[in-house]
Amino acid sequence: RGSVVAAATAAAAAAINGNVSSSSLASSSQPGSTVTIDKVKIAGLVQRWKRIDMAVTEAANEAKDNVKYLFSLRKSFEPLYTGTAQNIMDSLPALLNSIKMIHTIARYYNSTERMTTLFCRITDQMIANCSQRISRGGAKDELWDRDIAELVGELRRCLKLEESYKQHYHDTKVQLEESNPGGKQFDFNEMQIFGKFELFCRRVNKLIDMFTTIQHFNTLAERRLEGMEPLIDQFHQIQQEFREREHDLLDYHNNRFDRDYVEFNVRIDELEKSLQRFIDQSFETIGSIGHSLELLHTFRSILHRDNLRADLDSKLTLILQNYG
Repeated sequence: RGSVVAAATAAAAAAINGNVSSSSLASSSQPGSTVTIDKVKIAGLVQRWKRIDMAVTEAANEAKDNVKYLFSLRKSFEPLYTGTAQNIMDSLPALLNSIKMIHTIARYYNSTERMTTLFCRITDQMIANCSQRISRGGAKDELWDRDIAELVGELRRCLKLEESYKQHYHDTKVQLEESNPGGKQFDFNEMQIFGKFELFCRRVNKLIDMFTTIQHFNTLAERRLEGMEPLIDQFHQIQQEFREREHDLLDYHNNRFDRDYVEFNVRIDELEKSLQRFIDQSFETIGSIGHSLELLHTFRSILHRDNLRADLDSKLTLILQNYG
């Protein structure tokens, strides 16, 4: 590029200074031909070239500056790709502090658009990390075969990560407002930054509710209470029919899952009403307080859903009143 620039500049300067005829210039590349030179056009081309050269130089400086600041984030970014939810939470103070520094002093990268894009990519990677940890990189159907207590624990850690991410963001925002009230602030679009994570966590909450329900009924089935077999069979049918719809449970954009989840809960509510009737009938056939309390203890140890627990609490009050 340097030789071309030098040649063009020299030719233009010669033409402008009158060293080259204002009407023609013999071309060395084509003997006998004549190239007409216009001093004004040459001067315009030189100015245009200078503007392009300055723009290229500025872009190169911008790229170097951006690389320098983004490279400073590398260590804080590593947990997003290889760490657990707890590792990411531990790295958030350093990560947010580095981003605050970039936003405050960087010459090029501190625009609202670029900083928002950076936060959005952090959010996307957190979601990707959570999904990877939950699924263990397996097929979408394998979640059904996971240990439920372990799975629910992993899901809850994702919720905690989202909460921690928001909290550290807002803490950093307040610190910046207090320490530099007249300077650049974290005035980014928070819906754009956190919106995807909120949607993902809504799906996570639904999965926690669904798998907790499954765990409760599995525990109930293991106790093999006499007369409860039809209810357990009905539950297994509800679960199997939902599973056969082959949803990607972590695809929070899949609205079909949400509709089927509502239907699942409606059917579970009906099943719980049948279970409550079974409990009422069980207590009606018991004549002693000892057997009543024993049965109550059995149900309380395996039934944890709120409406069922409330019904059992009322049963205890009734037992104490009848035998008090």
